[in-house]
Amino acid sequence: MPTLPQIIAANPTTTDEFADIVGLLRQIGTLTVTPTVSEVEAFFTEAQARAIRYSPAAISAAKAAALDEIVGPGFVGGFLHRNAPLKFVNFARTTIATQLIVRVIRPTLLGQGDHPLCGPHVVVQDMAERAPLAYALYVIGLAEDGAGDITVNARSTKTVQVDKHSNILDKHDHVGNASRIKQADYIALASLRNDASWLPYRCALTNRTLQGATGSGQVAEWLKQAGYQDVRDKTFQTLSRMAMITKPAVVRDALYRGPMQDSLTAARNFLSLGYSVILCGTGNLANFTLGLDTDDSAVMLMFGGHWMRAKEIAVKTDGIDLKICTWTLGNLVKTAIPWSKVESWYRGFICGDPN
Repeated sequence: MPTLPQIIAANPTTTDEFADIVGLLRQIGTLTVTPTVSEVEAFFTEAQARAIRYSPAAISAAKAAALDEIVGPGFVGGFLHRNAPLKFVNFARTTIATQLIVRVIRPTLLGQGDHPLCGPHVVVQDMAERAPLAYALYVIGLAEDGAGDITVNARSTKTVQVDKHSNILDKHDHVGNASRIKQADYIALASLRNDASWLPYRCALTNRTLQGATGSGQVAEWLKQAGYQDVRDKTFQTLSRMAMITKPAVVRDALYRGPMQDSLTAARNFLSLGYSVILCGTGNLANFTLGLDTDDSAVMLMFGGHWMRAKEIAVKTDGIDLKICTWTLGNLVKTAIPWSKVESWYRGFICGDPN
């Protein structure tokens, strides 16, 4: 039953930057005891010190402003120190504040956990990385008032609202289970999905996977509403499914490598221009990239899909090297993927310019 001070004590400072910062931040997912305000303040002081130890610029002006909204300048005011009841009645202000600190310092630790919210995940995580202050205000607004704005610039803003009767406000936390979605992430992701869906999230009448499903049109629309410009939907659902069932492999390669290679080259080029690039594929593509030996069911391979944020793409003669943000993992690893798998698992991309 680790408390926040116990987690800090169990993760002492090291000379390894990744272990020193991310090792501590990731362990917050195992927190089982709601922290006190003073414990959150001590954690913030420790986490910020570790972040700037390796790079004084690690806490940018935008991140500093976001952290001030969470803990208050000099621990005066801020979300952490207010006392009004939250709209999410089973969540704790101090737990949310702790998780927000983690995500502002390291946005890749924002995750969907065990919920089918990959569409909202990629959009909100990209906002957290591009506009940390807007991200913090979005989650705080939803937690306190049931409304928050997604935006990455002054060009456009989308207000997300949660009806006072919505089932998502009654969500219980599963503390200490690292695979479960965290309070701050549930607020951010489920609210966005619920706001845009004719089928309410956590509706008792249907399957949660159906409630969380997000098509390419919706992802593109969220990006436009949040202020991204030149948003392009370059997904190809039919082509990838035809490739998946084409045998033998030599025939599949002859028919589909060209279009896949052209698409990934275009995605790589948009990344180099500073665009946000969101890949569409099967869960197998995400799992393989992360080194996980997990396969989708035949039904999910054919009818499902998964969204992931591209961080690096290298197109080679024998396949691609890919680094992505997906699921709940904060460590990004570039992985070589052969064309035989890319042709079956890749389904195009959506991109937009956040600048």
